[in-house]
Amino acid sequence: MVELTRQNRKAGVLFAMNKITQTARYRQSLVLYAKKNGVTAAAIRYRTYRQYIYRWMSRYDGTLQSLEDRSHRPHSHPNQHQPEEIKLIDDMRRRNPNAGLVVFWVKLRRRGYSRSISGLYRFLRKRGQMAVKLPNPKYIPKPYEKMQYPGQRVQIDVKYVPIPIFSRGKHAVLSRIDRTKTGWYNPIRKSGFMEAISMSEPIREALFRLQDTQYRAFLCRLIPTADPNTVIGVRTPELRKYAKQLGKSAEVSGFLQELPHAFFEENQLHAFLISEIRDFQVCLDAVDRFLPYVDNWATCDQMSPKAFGKHRDALPEQIRRWIRSDHTYTIRFGIGQLMQHFLDDGFEIKYPEAVAGIRSEEYYVDMMIAWYFATALAKQYDRIVPFLENRRLAPRTQNRAIRKALESFRIPQERKEYLRSLKTKPV
Repeated sequence: MVELTRQNRKAGVLFAMNKITQTARYRQSLVLYAKKNGVTAAAIRYRTYRQYIYRWMSRYDGTLQSLEDRSHRPHSHPNQHQPEEIKLIDDMRRRNPNAGLVVFWVKLRRRGYSRSISGLYRFLRKRGQMAVKLPNPKYIPKPYEKMQYPGQRVQIDVKYVPIPIFSRGKHAVLSRIDRTKTGWYNPIRKSGFMEAISMSEPIREALFRLQDTQYRAFLCRLIPTADPNTVIGVRTPELRKYAKQLGKSAEVSGFLQELPHAFFEENQLHAFLISEIRDFQVCLDAVDRFLPYVDNWATCDQMSPKAFGKHRDALPEQIRRWIRSDHTYTIRFGIGQLMQHFLDDGFEIKYPEAVAGIRSEEYYVDMMIAWYFATALAKQYDRIVPFLENRRLAPRTQNRAIRKALESFRIPQERKEYLRSLKTKPV
């Protein structure tokens, strides 16, 4: 099928070329006959009109090429690129020779270019200014670090023995592997050693089985405060599903006691497990124990304990304690709980007063304050707008809150127009 298609394409090209040549030869014979017998005789013989013959006689210079059709493309067009646009494209391409079409178009748009990306593509292709693709860098493997003496690097593997093959109680086998040798191990037995064995290993293995490498790259960009070396790359729906399974097992209590965790997904799993705890006091203790180890906005925002919704009367005191903390994500978590539980029926003016009194240079605290007031404007507009009118927030925070409110579909357009007038210039 592919070969047939190629043959047909080649035949079509040859047919077009032959047609052009035959037309030129016809015009040549017409001109030569007219020169010999006159234009009128040629017009009668070839059944055409004299103006046609005169046009080709004036163009003929003795070669067939002079009798072929010229380009029908117009010399100008009202929508063609203007000289200032062409200069802009030339200057930008000279500075960005390797920029792809989309990136190059965006750069031009920021400098006043108003044409479509398809129009830019045709212009660049016509002028031969498409991006120059750089060759892939040559892969240079890193040399493996060799150990110099026994014991310099040792791997310890711990395995639980479910059946008591030793004297009594629970047991574990420790394998000591020395990296300077081909690999030897020294099994050690110890009664009751299971209390010191990490419960995270089987959970970690399960997380790596759910790994998505493309999603891992996306997460590393989305959460800049997380160390890329600690990100496995498990999608949130898969994590939630695994958290429900793990919550029913006996391993969950041991996992919740092991802090800090080594991986970002372990922290996410910890947050989901806390959210499912039904006992309020147990849940509160687990939250207080976990919050100092939270190091990113995703883990902080996805921890939403269900037990808190049934004990709102005991929450304000805890929230005041959280927002007075000096830890970024403890403050953010406290503001998030106010936004989740106290913007509807339980709303009191003292809550936005407390949030407005927070001053922090931390970006993620500032953004949570802005998020709180943007949501509050959608639910309690008349009681929240005086905070913006009286400039109760830091200028940068107020502008962020207004920007988020303008993006909301829950705020009417006439209120958005008024909110725009409340923006301030940062000091």
